[in-house]
Amino acid sequence: MQKDYKSPLGKMQPVKIDIEKVKKDGWKNDGILVVKKDDERLSWDEQELIKQIGNKIYNNQNRQKNGKSKMD
Repeated sequence: MQKDYKSPLGKMQPVKIDIEKVKKDGWKNDGILVVKKDDERLSWDEQELIKQIGNKIYNNQNRQKNGKSKMD
């Protein structure tokens, strides 16, 4: 009877990550939502809402990092 030989090179092959599962787990476990702004599963209104939220959060952070505030 011959044993199955496992090549040590098998450890070097990348493991494929299921991105959708990672995003789903992030939402379920940590309340972190990762969504592409033009995700086809969203209606036009929902896509626009995502864009507005992203702009509000990240554009304000950019202004604060540059020493600017909302009052500037």
